[in-house]
Amino acid sequence: MVKFIGDNGASALDNGKKITKDNLVFEVLGDLDELTSFLGFAKNFIKNVTFKNWVTDVQKDIFVLLSELAGAQKANWEKIIKKLDEKLEFCQKNIPDLKNFIIPGASVASACLDCSRAVCRRAERSLIRLNKVKKIDPEIIVYLNHLSKFLFFFARLVNKKLRIKEDVI
Repeated sequence: MVKFIGDNGASALDNGKKITKDNLVFEVLGDLDELTSFLGFAKNFIKNVTFKNWVTDVQKDIFVLLSELAGAQKANWEKIIKKLDEKLEFCQKNIPDLKNFIIPGASVASACLDCSRAVCRRAERSLIRLNKVKKIDPEIIVYLNHLSKFLFFFARLVNKKLRIKEDVI
């Protein structure tokens, strides 16, 4: 029988270090993997090509983050955050001011983005816990914080472009 890396509840990171799968780093990696999957799901319901590309850009950023957390080369997070913030600013300028709570689910696309936002927030919390035991580049935490904001406003912009009225409370 072929024995694969990861057998017996352990797996190796990019740096070759083998750790058990209950290590907090794998919780963060799993949350981020789930986030990219939800974003991929959302992309299938977004009609606008530019918006689809935005989702793909975020997925690529998350893969860079996954690689860095697994021991690969450090990324230029300042540059990545700047590009994300430009998209966030565009969203904020093109939707009405928020006066109520938004109930998720006005459209399939926005519901998927809202699920992505919730997973992103969980990933941010996991990353903060990991940072207590292993020093993480603080810009990565900033990125996830800005990403959750972007996903909230992006979901609202998608609904606006679809001419779907948001449910509010």
